Amino acid sequence: MSAALDQPQSNRVELKQAVRRLTRTVDHLLDATRLESGLLRPLREWCDPEELVRDAITRVGIKEKALRLNIEKNLPAIFVDSHLIEQALVALLSNAVAHGASNSPIEVSVMRDDAVLVFSVADHGPGLVAGEENKVFEKFYRRPGTAPGGLGLGLSIARQLVEAHSGQIVAQNREDGTGARFSIRLPIGEPMRLPSEATV
Repeated sequence: MSAALDQPQSNRVELKQAVRRLTRTVDHLLDATRLESGLLRPLREWCDPEELVRDAITRVGIKEKALRLNIEKNLPAIFVDSHLIEQALVALLSNAVAHGASNSPIEVSVMRDDAVLVFSVADHGPGLVAGEENKVFEKFYRRPGTAPGGLGLGLSIARQLVEAHSGQIVAQNREDGTGARFSIRLPIGEPMRLPSEATV
């Protein structure tokens, strides 16, 4: 233990980062197993879409100057498992960090499209090659140029988490051809009602 404490500061930082990566990898493997076995089920509650996005951004650690946030006003609450949807958003944001251009902000938006709430994360990286739009959600698939350390499970798990909420996750290139956009589409469903308003 004392030997670990005597390590230079840079070594301790690298060790902490390695531990975080390992923990994240183990968590992804456990989540994948639980999802496939049906043991992981959404525990739904009414959630504020903006709060879900901001919590996910905080978890990934994206700085404000590296982000462009556009959240539509007066969005309805959605009845989802906040932990699972936040985890899906973290996967999209982490993917944008890994593949986006470091000198261009990641663009995050939340808007309503009729009866669907759309969360979008767009980067300014190389974008997707033809046929990769579905492949990126396959288990263990790693896009060309991905930094070492991951297992290619993040987006695959994100898709399973979204589909567990009867939602859809889509990957496509940006309209101007300057990167990729990943979108989560969740049904809004019935409006939120207070317990006193619920029918018996």
